[in-house]
Amino acid sequence: MVAAIAYDAKNNRLYYAQMLGNQLRYLDLNSTTPKAYSVTTQLLKNFKNAAGEASVITRMVIASDGNGYALTNDNEHLIRFSTDKQTKITDLGRLLDAPANGDKSVRTQFTSWGGDMIADANGNLYLF
Repeated sequence: MVAAIAYDAKNNRLYYAQMLGNQLRYLDLNSTTPKAYSVTTQLLKNFKNAAGEASVITRMVIASDGNGYALTNDNEHLIRFSTDKQTKITDLGRLLDAPANGDKSVRTQFTSWGGDMIADANGNLYLF
């Protein structure tokens, strides 16, 4: 099962992570029969899985900087991955709440898990 997928237009690939897996994977769409690949040099999630759905990657996007970004359901791990020949995966850490959010935290399970993430042409990421 997959909860997050992102299209890389530059390389014509679909990146994804299995819900219960720990590998970054992609489909190469450049041939008549797409071929699946797994990044085996680094783990996508280099942290211990939390109970339940907290650590599942549920949002993913390819940004204008050419990197992919993946986010765990609990917003504790924003992960950047390169889409170059040598994939590099970096855990950027947890999301911080904007002061304007008041008592509404992006890490509260029943109000903020799930949603979607998009990127704009200026390099900004948005979480909905």
